[in-house]
Amino acid sequence: LTGPYYRYRTFDDYFNLPYSKYVDCLSFTINTLKTVPLYISLYLALSNIWPLEYILTEDHNQRHFLYRMMYPWLLFAAFRQRIYSGMTLAESVCTSAGLGAYPVQGRNRSGHGPT
Repeated sequence: LTGPYYRYRTFDDYFNLPYSKYVDCLSFTINTLKTVPLYISLYLALSNIWPLEYILTEDHNQRHFLYRMMYPWLLFAAFRQRIYSGMTLAESVCTSAGLGAYPVQGRNRSGHGPT
């Protein structure tokens, strides 16, 4: 599963208290999607500079100890960009539908709805 996690109350409010009719969900979703090209380009760049397959080569085993210890960190930085882009895309599906849309006067908390 990917995407944001909501409480049942938020899910129930989506069907019983449809505030999303009064919210501009499209502009919020577009604003959220602006970071996805950055995440994808960083993932592609980091994956090309530090490929995963390089770990299996003999050349990698001949490198300095510190280089071999830092290489997984660099791989994980690339992997994180892939996760960030997937989570952002999944979140944008929810925001475009209006899930979690509440009036500002409700003093909302993320994932909890109005307090």
